[in-house]
Amino acid sequence: MFLTHDELKEASGYARSAEQIQWLRSYGVAYALDRWRRPRVLRTEFERHFTSSSAREDEPDLRHIGA
Repeated sequence: MFLTHDELKEASGYARSAEQIQWLRSYGVAYALDRWRRPRVLRTEFERHFTSSSAREDEPDLRHIGA
């Protein structure tokens, strides 16, 4: 349901919670803080921001080439 601490560390490039929070804010990813003040990110929220559907919209349509 939530990204693990290691997954968030790998995705953000930061080990410290404060830096992870800053990174999440810069991308507009919603998160909650646990009782140790570490960010908790729903996997679906993360995927919504970082899946390839938005990247595909920026790619040119090359289907007509070679046809």
